[in-house]
Amino acid sequence: MLLEKVSGLLVGTLGVEKSVALAIAGLIASGGVWYAAVAYPFLAPFVATIQGVIAVAGTGAVVGW
Repeated sequence: MLLEKVSGLLVGTLGVEKSVALAIAGLIASGGVWYAAVAYPFLAPFVATIQGVIAVAGTGAVVGW
């Protein structure tokens, strides 16, 4: 579910294809944030935003549990 939210954010904001968005979200969720920024340089400004979304979604999941 988290990957879907982040990939939806990428598709909606940057207009990338869904497969690319899922690859980027997977890299970011697995801790490879800077690998994603190197592989996709246009992501550099959005890295902090995406990390924030992941942190908020994770916090929401913990609180909901």
